[in-house]
Amino acid sequence: VGDIVKVKSCGAYSDIHLIGDRVITSTKNIGMYETLLKGFRFLRIHDSCLINSAHVLSYKPGVSAFIALTDNTMEAVSKRRKREFLLFYGNK
Repeated sequence: VGDIVKVKSCGAYSDIHLIGDRVITSTKNIGMYETLLKGFRFLRIHDSCLINSAHVLSYKPGVSAFIALTDNTMEAVSKRRKREFLLFYGNK
């Protein structure tokens, strides 16, 4: 679980992005992973993206907010999920 950087939705499938630029494609949807990983400090930041909070490097606030992750990618935080993300990090 610690090697998972993020889980991204690909239609009915999910791509699990791991440390070292490895990607595993799963036939399960992202909602199943959100439920499964909830106790491991994973957070849904967009309808199509679930991140591991241990791999967050920085947060760029604004109307179009972004999160920098340890795999050198940036992921958008949806307007609807921004408050939940900020509350999560405020209570860390």
